[in-house]
Amino acid sequence: MSFEPEAFVPLPDDRNSIPKVTHIRSTWIAASVASLRKQGLFERYEPHLPREHRDDILLAIAGTWMPVRLGVIHYEACDAMHLSRDETLQRGQAVSNVIQSSLLDVVARAAKGVGATPWTVFEQYPRIFARIFMGGAVGVTKHGPKEARIEFVGIPFAKFEYFRLGLRGVVVNVGARFCRKAYCTELSERCTDLVTTYAYSWA
Repeated sequence: MSFEPEAFVPLPDDRNSIPKVTHIRSTWIAASVASLRKQGLFERYEPHLPREHRDDILLAIAGTWMPVRLGVIHYEACDAMHLSRDETLQRGQAVSNVIQSSLLDVVARAAKGVGATPWTVFEQYPRIFARIFMGGAVGVTKHGPKEARIEFVGIPFAKFEYFRLGLRGVVVNVGARFCRKAYCTELSERCTDLVTTYAYSWA
């Protein structure tokens, strides 16, 4: 049976009119650095940090807004380690384990008293997104009863594979709490330096 795609969570504006992300929540970067330390990769990561920005990134106070340029520097350093895709995806899942509890709080409140599914999570994506990024936007298109396309727009980190695979890990882990099995793949043909897009399905 054919299914006509429909906007489930529409983007707030035309893609070219959506403002770029200007700040990222420091908790996200701190969780990423903590994951590198835990996996014994910090020594490979640290030399790629410019000395003048090292303390700004490593000593950032959790829960504050960090200028986007510091996030770019962090992900440049991460990409410079040249980890394999599997290693990078594992880092994203580790970051998700650190931050997802606060994200799930948003979903849990919305899903209270009803049978939550990944669609319940997707409905809350704009609120979740706003907790992490200042600027940019997220949109979700429904491609089937259990199929969606998720698009993150206006993100200067989208050009870094480390970020895209890490975000994929977060998307999978948060949604997987509300289904038996979740699948998420990057749609590289729909990704740019400011946009990262995933196909999401579940059972």
